[in-house]
Amino acid sequence: MKKFKILLLMLILGSGAAWSQTSKPKVVVNFKNNSLLPHKYTFIAYAPSETGNSTHIKYVLPSSTVSFRFEEGTKMFLANAPQVDTVMAGQRIKARPFYVYSKKDQNKTINLQ
Repeated sequence: MKKFKILLLMLILGSGAAWSQTSKPKVVVNFKNNSLLPHKYTFIAYAPSETGNSTHIKYVLPSSTVSFRFEEGTKMFLANAPQVDTVMAGQRIKARPFYVYSKKDQNKTINLQ
């Protein structure tokens, strides 16, 4: 039983070390609602190392920000209703992205309006 626990611990630690070596550095970017009214935004992101998308629906108050952390090269879309329908149908958005993540933009604030 003791050997099993040691083997299990080694397996868990080994898989964690492998994961941390393959993960890419993340870039944090803030998106600010610079309008006078609250807005609902649908953020859809496509990371280069992933096959699917990451979808976030946020209600943002005036002058407030939301932050997202993705790897460099991630394409962020501010999706409208037809684009959301496209994603829900299992397809990719083919329009020009609202923002593309870059290392030099760490902690940058992007206005949404």
